[in-house]
Amino acid sequence: MPVDSFIDTILDHVPVSVFIKEVSEFRIVRMNRRYEQVLGTPRSEALGKNVFDLFPHRREQAEQLDRMDRSVLEKGEIVDIPEMRSNAPGAPDRWLHMVKVPLTDARGVTHYLLAMLEDITEKKLADQAMQKELEWIATQRQLLEVIQELSTPVIPVHDGILVVPLVGTIDSARGAQLLEALLQGIQRHQAETVIVDITGVPVLDADVAARLLQATRAAALLGATCVLVGASPDVARTLVAQGIDMGNLLTHRDLQAGIRYALARQGKAIVDRRGKAR
Repeated sequence: MPVDSFIDTILDHVPVSVFIKEVSEFRIVRMNRRYEQVLGTPRSEALGKNVFDLFPHRREQAEQLDRMDRSVLEKGEIVDIPEMRSNAPGAPDRWLHMVKVPLTDARGVTHYLLAMLEDITEKKLADQAMQKELEWIATQRQLLEVIQELSTPVIPVHDGILVVPLVGTIDSARGAQLLEALLQGIQRHQAETVIVDITGVPVLDADVAARLLQATRAAALLGATCVLVGASPDVARTLVAQGIDMGNLLTHRDLQAGIRYALARQGKAIVDRRGKAR
């Protein structure tokens, strides 16, 4: 087998794209079949051409590739380019990992430039898909945090007074959210009284009562007093029928009564324009 054919056979069996350029005008002198696919140009048409011949209508891209070749020649060392986009006219867009090697003789003079390109398109697309997935997860996490905050809002209505309006069923997960939101609210606002309004809670069973009592005890450790308001007649009957002991949890009829109590603890009162207490 002639030497040239033997070299071409070796290059065609290399599992990456390969081309070799001479360094006077950086024209391609050898390339393998894989590089034909990347370039989108048959070997017979690409040999003897440089980037300006191959990309006549993409001057900016050709100049960038030419600068890259000249930089490798100037440095005289291997250059590893982790990723670059290839959008050759006759080939689909690809992402490539490129390594360029200056080929020097025994005197250290560089006559040729060897380039090896690994197609990393699938990996790049997988990475991009993963990044989008991570961004979606982050967005969902933020949305969940907002929903959780809305499900257990802590509203400062006056200096040292917080209102926690609850609506809907309180399960174990929401009970934990309530406890966390309540404790954070007490610390953030230096609250003395926390009014938990259960007007919108349809059922108050033993489990829910236990969670409320737990929140009350935790608040007390931070120096705050919890007040339960808004228990409906159905809720009250359920508590009595099930023999649920609410312990030392303070209760008031509605939110207005709860706020009046909280203000009274501070030596304050709600008055109308005539100065009459309400």
